[in-house]
Amino acid sequence: MYRHFKVSVYCTVFDLLNINDLDEFRETFSAFTKHVHVDHVYLETYRSRVRIDPNRMREFITFFTSMGIRVSGGITPTRDERLNRFGFSSLCYSDPEDLELLKDVCAMTAGIFDDFILDDFFFDNCRCERCIEQKGDLSWADFRCDRMKKISEDYVIASARKANPDVKVTIKYPNWYASYHHTGYCPEAQKDIFDFIYTGTETRDSRMTQQHLPKYLSYFLMRYMENVKPTMNLGGWFDLFECAGNPLDYSRQILLTAWSRPQSMTFFCLGMLLASEYRAFIPMAGEALSSADQILDCLGTPLGIPSYVPFASDGENYIHNFLGMRGFSFEPTPHYPADSEVVFLSECAAKDPLIIECICQSLNKGADVVCTSGLVARIQDKGWKSISSMTVSNRHLSTNIFASAENALAYGPYAIANSHVQLPIIEYATNDEWVLSAGIGQETSAPIVIGVNYGRGRLFVFNVPEDFGQIYSLPEAVIEPLREALAVNDVAMACEGKFSVFAYDSDVLLVHSYSEKYESLYPATVKKSVKFSVPEVSGESSVRRNAVEQEVKFPMVVAPGSTHIFKLTREKGID
Repeated sequence: MYRHFKVSVYCTVFDLLNINDLDEFRETFSAFTKHVHVDHVYLETYRSRVRIDPNRMREFITFFTSMGIRVSGGITPTRDERLNRFGFSSLCYSDPEDLELLKDVCAMTAGIFDDFILDDFFFDNCRCERCIEQKGDLSWADFRCDRMKKISEDYVIASARKANPDVKVTIKYPNWYASYHHTGYCPEAQKDIFDFIYTGTETRDSRMTQQHLPKYLSYFLMRYMENVKPTMNLGGWFDLFECAGNPLDYSRQILLTAWSRPQSMTFFCLGMLLASEYRAFIPMAGEALSSADQILDCLGTPLGIPSYVPFASDGENYIHNFLGMRGFSFEPTPHYPADSEVVFLSECAAKDPLIIECICQSLNKGADVVCTSGLVARIQDKGWKSISSMTVSNRHLSTNIFASAENALAYGPYAIANSHVQLPIIEYATNDEWVLSAGIGQETSAPIVIGVNYGRGRLFVFNVPEDFGQIYSLPEAVIEPLREALAVNDVAMACEGKFSVFAYDSDVLLVHSYSEKYESLYPATVKKSVKFSVPEVSGESSVRRNAVEQEVKFPMVVAPGSTHIFKLTREKGID
């Protein structure tokens, strides 16, 4: 049993139908529970035109409850996956037969369970003739979001509560949050329609898969959805897909989900977990859960730089997660953080028609506002020039030579990146806007970080490489101005490799390395009053907060895939 979270396993219809002998299955299942304590299972009633007989389902309910495992229902509202032409197919919500099917399945499930979850296929991607006709002049995003609100209320909740007035319904949101509105997901409305939400924390290879999901997303999206529906985001959900090439990727989904402080975590799915090709992952999962549970003893509430991601927004998709693997810590929110002393804004913030006004208000209050070049490009003709004259041009520069500004005129010394970086060229007004670091071309340069004084605050613009992965190639010296502006808990960790920093109000930092080689880690910016130490971790239970702590020597060498815990102490009277 874990002290800080519950563990669930999702069982698809096909997983359950493949169980012929429950006594034999008990022995098979015990091979999993030997390593992972299971508190709860989701038992799926429908997927891809396949339903399970209610009487057979009750046998599974009896089986799991006899072992002290709580049971809930699950529904995956898809058509026959074998007939898909390009990918996954949602139900067609213009088709009366599909609508009736959804009502029946929700009623059936509510008649068996007191709560159930909708797997993350409760979206709309149908473009049949009926859907095209019903859409009319609306955009696909507006049409689908409007329709899925109605489907959620009238076909899921209404039919479920007619069968069971006390049933609780959870909607699970997928990992690809930048595309929610394009497929009818509308958490702004659905958070009030459904009793609970759940979060997909599955990550993929951001280079070799379509989804472009860096590892930091397992933490970032959990924190975002926690701020969408506080205390009602029940947990994070991960899977084994695309992990065979690097088993550490699977452990990282578990660890980063846990470090976001979830109520529970769900393994998808039973069939994969018990398959011979994946069984070696189970001891790793058990070790990751135990390690995370132990570390959580000393962690408080997560901290990060408030990052505004409005509902139904996109642009520079998943940029926070690429930056999150270069050591920047974020606390995403769907609401503009007007009272924050620091705000990070990427291109998706352009969704807010009042974003210029919001930026000005923050700066006038004395805040630091960090904007990306993508945001500037989107709003430079929509009032941006009331703040700054800089503009993002259509020209680009490719370079592997970088430098910081030594004074108001010159750059130096130079730093050489391990590959060329493609940058947009930002035009700026000399002596009004100040280049703090730059990429050096043959006869010119392109700003990396620009600083502007405005009101009582400071505006920073970060020029994002065309290939987000090239963020990892930028020399540490040229992103140092961002380290200082985006410091969390008075600390800005620096490292040339891929790493994440997770900060907590208990004055604890976690640093996790994604690098494939040893790297040097050091604090780039830290107040003189802040000191580092390493808390002693008990082999049995928790971090002993009052234990004698070892001093940290920087730079320190960080091993590939390792996690390090730092305790911050603050000396009074020292600035």
